[in-house]
Amino acid sequence: MNKRKYIMFTMIIIGALSILEWGISFSSVFLIVSMALVYMVFTMKDLCSKSKYLKTLYNIYKVIIIIFVSSFVVLEGLILLNISETKDVDKVDNIDTMIVLGAKVNGT
Repeated sequence: MNKRKYIMFTMIIIGALSILEWGISFSSVFLIVSMALVYMVFTMKDLCSKSKYLKTLYNIYKVIIIIFVSSFVVLEGLILLNISETKDVDKVDNIDTMIVLGAKVNGT
């Protein structure tokens, strides 16, 4: 088996385990889509070496993926920074709305 088949097999296993663990939820779908988008960057690299037009599309796609991943990392970092700064609930004043990331409502 070549390297791509191992990577694809690993992605399928991780995707199946995430669906078994979390069900069909945002977390599992986000994980599967993210893995597929990153895998496409590597597969497109070989295809785009032949055409200048395809190479331009590949570079645009690569920049979009880098922006997406970096914005996700920055947002998660800001959330974790905010969590570490407000450990005590008494320090927080007048909360109108609470956003629970990754929450799943059962029974609906």
